[in-house]
Amino acid sequence: MAIKTVILGKNIREYRKRAGMTQEELSKRVSITTKYLSRLESGNRTPGVDVLDLIAQELHVTMDALVHERPGDWPQEAELLYLRLFGDCTQRELSILVNVVQYMKSQLRKNT
Repeated sequence: MAIKTVILGKNIREYRKRAGMTQEELSKRVSITTKYLSRLESGNRTPGVDVLDLIAQELHVTMDALVHERPGDWPQEAELLYLRLFGDCTQRELSILVNVVQYMKSQLRKNT
């Protein structure tokens, strides 16, 4: 599957802004130039998997979220809430929280 660079760039820009980061901040965190990040965001370049993974990690999203158009049924408010709640979590913390939420969801559905 070929990556649609325009969608990828739009998503990187959108998630970067939601995370409250400038291009300079994100580019430093993932060890690329600001110019290269600008080209990614404008859809003029396609990053390698390693760079895409680093960007996704810094923005606290999956690589899948960066390369695909978002489904229309995922409200922007939910994404913002997710970033506020989990954006600064470590991988271990996220794993624990996912397990807790899955358990709570199953319990809620048993009682309904």
